[in-house]
Amino acid sequence: RLLETIDGERIVAPCALAEVDLLQLLFFGNRRQSLTEFVLSDLGVARYYPYPLDRQHRLFPHREAVEEYLACSELSDFWYELRDSEGASALPQLAAQMLNMEIRFTSSEGRWYRLCNGLARDLERLGELEIAARLYQRSGRHPARERRLRILERLEDWPAAIGLAGQVLAEPWCEEESDAAQKVLPRVQRKLGGKPAPRPRDNFPRMDLELRKEDGPVEVVAARQLEAQWGRVYYVENTLMNALFGLAFWEQIFAPLPGAFHNPFQSVPTDMYSPDFRLQRREALAARMAELRSRGVAPLLQDAYSRYASFQCRWVDWRRFDDTLLKAVTGAIPDAHLLAVWERMLFDPRENRRGFPDLI
Repeated sequence: RLLETIDGERIVAPCALAEVDLLQLLFFGNRRQSLTEFVLSDLGVARYYPYPLDRQHRLFPHREAVEEYLACSELSDFWYELRDSEGASALPQLAAQMLNMEIRFTSSEGRWYRLCNGLARDLERLGELEIAARLYQRSGRHPARERRLRILERLEDWPAAIGLAGQVLAEPWCEEESDAAQKVLPRVQRKLGGKPAPRPRDNFPRMDLELRKEDGPVEVVAARQLEAQWGRVYYVENTLMNALFGLAFWEQIFAPLPGAFHNPFQSVPTDMYSPDFRLQRREALAARMAELRSRGVAPLLQDAYSRYASFQCRWVDWRRFDDTLLKAVTGAIPDAHLLAVWERMLFDPRENRRGFPDLI
C-alpha cells in the first residue's frame, strides 16, 4: 500500500498484517516460522528432509481450533505485557480468567501449558501459592508437577506432597522432574516420621592436569596435552553424541505420525522434546534398538550418514560432524556403550541432549 505524506513523499506500508499472520500460522502451525523459510530453502542454505505431509492430520482440524489457539496466544501476549509493564497486581486476575477456561483441542495444549507454567511461576514469586498450584495442576508439561510438589512442601501439606512425589517417581516426565522428586521425598518422609533410604552416590575416576597458559579455549589446550597419551582427541562438546543419536533414529524422528509435521520446513517433529515422542513411537524405537544390537552400530550409522548427510536435523550439526569422525567413534566406542547412552537420551531427549564431555 502506498501512502503519501503532506509534503508529497510516498511511503510503502504493509497492509492486511493480521491476515498474513493468520495464513502463516495455518501453514507453519506455529508463530515462530515465517516466509524467510522459503527464501533459505530456495537459496539452498537449508535443505529439509522430504517427509510426507498428511492433510488428514493437520494441526487445526477446523476453525474452532484456530480460534482457541489464537485466544491462548492473546493471553500469552497479555501476560508478557503485564510482565514488561510491571503490572504484577493484575496477574491473579489473569490466572482466575485462565482457570475458568477449558482447552478442547490438542493444537492449543503446548501454548496453554507454557502459559500456565510461566504465569504460575510469577505468582509463586508473589506469594500466591494456592492459585499458582491450581495453575500448575492444569498443565501437562514440566515443570508443573515439580513446582506443585515444592509448593505443597512449603504449605506443609505432607500427605499430598508424598502422594505427588510417588506419582512423579512412578512415571516421570523427564530427568529433572525425577531428580527433584528424589530430593523432596526424603524431606517429606522425615516430616511424616519415616526414615528415608540413603541415596546412592556416584564415584567417578578423576584425572588432574596442569596446563600451560596458551592462547585459545582451555578445552583445546587440554586436548593438545591429552593427545600425548590418547593418540587423538576431538573437541566436540554436545555435537558428537547428538549427531550419533540423530543418525541412529533418523527414520523414527522423521516418521510421518499424525500431528508430527505441519509444514515442509521442520528439522524435528513437533513432539520431539515432549514425553509423547517416545510414547507414540514406542514399538518403532524398540525395533530400531533391536536392529542396532543385532546388525551392529557402525554399518547402520554409516548407511544413515550416506543417505541423510546435509539434510536439516536439529540433532546433527553437519559443520562439526563428518565421515572421518563417525568411523573413528564407532571404531573406538563399544556398541553396548552407545546403546546405553541412546536409551537414556530417548527417555528425555530435551534434557539429555546436553552435558556430554567436551573432549573425547
